[in-house]
Amino acid sequence: MIQGNDIRKLVVEVSAARGTGHVGCALSVCEAVAAIMNVKGPMDRFILSKGHAALAYYAAAHLQGWITRDKLFTYCQDGTHLGVHPEQGNEPTVLIGTGSLGMGLSIAAGMALELKEAKYPPRVFCLCSDAELDEGSTWEAVMFAGHHGLSNLALVIDHNNSQALGRKEDILTIDDIGGLLTEKLDSFGWWSTELDGHDQPLLEKVLDVPRSGPFALVATTTIGKGIPDMEGDYRSHYLPLTPAQILAFKEANP
Repeated sequence: MIQGNDIRKLVVEVSAARGTGHVGCALSVCEAVAAIMNVKGPMDRFILSKGHAALAYYAAAHLQGWITRDKLFTYCQDGTHLGVHPEQGNEPTVLIGTGSLGMGLSIAAGMALELKEAKYPPRVFCLCSDAELDEGSTWEAVMFAGHHGLSNLALVIDHNNSQALGRKEDILTIDDIGGLLTEKLDSFGWWSTELDGHDQPLLEKVLDVPRSGPFALVATTTIGKGIPDMEGDYRSHYLPLTPAQILAFKEANP
């Protein structure tokens, strides 16, 4: 069973070695990625709509034994198959390339509709960012999934309230307009709940429950989780780790 903090350790280690950004947005989804990996069956699908958190997925893929450690550390190097956003065809476990926000749920809903015809339909898990809720295509997919009763579709929303250039509440908010996010999703025929996105056992328990329609888990998280100087700071979306931050993390996570 993969643990979120083991993913987090690898995210920090690889980021430190490569001197790359997109650290904070990967650190916030570690438990969610681990929970999905632990719950999904061998025939289930995982769509990482939040493509800029790809390093967390690559780290999990390594822990699953899908890619070697040497390959993991080619992240963002010239010629690598592991880019800052996942690209279809470069890595066999990456089903679609993502990066443009708002496309992943539409693809996941289409997959779920096709798979629903099977006697025992595989599930489709989709992990998106809360910034993707600003995109009309996301809500079209929400409406589509509710209309078709896609009980084999599970959406996890990384609700860290941060975007690349500021707090979500300062750019384009959604939670305080016309009710809670969960209420909006439920109005489209979804089952939804909001939980602590860093409580991995709880995430796994809730994701593993069968439902009669599409399910959305609003995972309340902290951008930069595990790096005190980064936690809650939207600038950690792009900024690479400093030597002091790397040292502090390693001391806290021997």
